[in-house]
Amino acid sequence: PLMLAESRAMAERVLNRADDEVQRVDTIYLRAYSRPPTDAEVGRSLRFVSEYRSDLAGGNVEPAEARLRAWAALCRVVLASNEFVYLE
Repeated sequence: PLMLAESRAMAERVLNRADDEVQRVDTIYLRAYSRPPTDAEVGRSLRFVSEYRSDLAGGNVEPAEARLRAWAALCRVVLASNEFVYLE
């Protein structure tokens, strides 16, 4: 429950502050890892969000909720990563 709540809150902040999707990924990586994402990480992140949203749309989830859930899922992935857990 804590991870779900925190990742959703992080996604809400990112969606409210950044209009551009690449800028959103940058913000997530900077907050979690204190570094910008690589081009490959940006690409994978955007594909992940897009596919997640598409899957939710197929399940009759409202577009705004699907958007938030997809970005929250990306935040969860980043926060659950080895790089975040074991920051040097």
